[in-house]
Amino acid sequence: MAARHKLVVRFKQWYDPAMEARFAREPDVELVTVEREGDPNLVWERLSQAHAFQVSSAKDELPKQWFVTDDLLARCPNLLCVSSNGAGYDTIDVQACTRAGVLVVNQAGGNAQSVAEHAIGLMLDVTRRISENDRLLRTERGFTREDIMGYEMSGRVLGLVGIGHIGTRVAKLARAFDMEVLAVDPYLTEEEIARRGATALGIEYNADLVTLSKRRAADAGVTERASFLNADVFVSDFSKADVLTLFLLPSLNLRLRPQILDMRPGTRVVSNSFTMGDWEADKQQRVEGCTTWCNALLWIVPAKVDGSWEMPDGVLRLEQHFQHVTGELGATPIAEGHLVGDGITFSVGDVQYGGRVNGGTIEGTMSGARTGNWRATRQ
Repeated sequence: MAARHKLVVRFKQWYDPAMEARFAREPDVELVTVEREGDPNLVWERLSQAHAFQVSSAKDELPKQWFVTDDLLARCPNLLCVSSNGAGYDTIDVQACTRAGVLVVNQAGGNAQSVAEHAIGLMLDVTRRISENDRLLRTERGFTREDIMGYEMSGRVLGLVGIGHIGTRVAKLARAFDMEVLAVDPYLTEEEIARRGATALGIEYNADLVTLSKRRAADAGVTERASFLNADVFVSDFSKADVLTLFLLPSLNLRLRPQILDMRPGTRVVSNSFTMGDWEADKQQRVEGCTTWCNALLWIVPAKVDGSWEMPDGVLRLEQHFQHVTGELGATPIAEGHLVGDGITFSVGDVQYGGRVNGGTIEGTMSGARTGNWRATRQ
């Protein structure tokens, strides 16, 4: 048997068996798996001899001592390559590797299909109200089928901010539901966005570049799938979208948040990993078996109900903090106030109220100590 003279070190966690099978076909490569939380001396014994280091990109899971820094590189003189499990480099000091002459590679797109399917699954869940129906049917009574009826995704407009590995797959799946897919991506040409399956919406300050983009789209034969605006993405109108997906840093999400909150109540907003400040996500889920950018966050744009509403029982005063609602009906405080799109629920004493917000009116039904219909009109 040929001597194995290239050593690849990885930590013990889930990997697709294809990785081990592939290395097994290389007679001069040895793949070694070490315990991440084991004896550090045993890890260093193998890692210090490694030619390649397969490292997790999950900075909240990997112990700091195994981050690829100047110190680690100094203890690994044979190291030629550092490979990140995911698309990011959060656990790798790229500049330090560059100085040391160590190649850094990633696995961009490795979990793209899983994340895309998860995003579509969340869209189906909130449009068809699957989880909401499940919880209500298990715990509540006194509502009608119409109260919990969802709506179809078909014919809706999906807005993608960024159309990389994940966005491209989301666009493909969304088209299977007959959705119109709009996309904007500052790093891609409109022709490339159209090639990836979306109607390109290019937003550019420079009017001359808008003219050039239109001409290039015509030359590429994608004019019908590429639109161009001489504007700024942070002041442009994307309110037509029924679903908006984001992969932007929290600071950029916060800049877009006022526009998002002005969108139609019920608009679904899905973000990969990054938050919206103090606007809590309505739902959050981690993709199993994923190591980087693995959290899907969902917000449902709430109707605006802050203020006073006239009811037969008195004045309903509501104070709104995104989807959370407090206030009082007459002199009695309300409890468990919550908004899901244009749907509002709250309780006053032993009476539960559920209704739909439609501009200046709220209409719905009561359950509990009282039953029947109720109506409120904005003062």
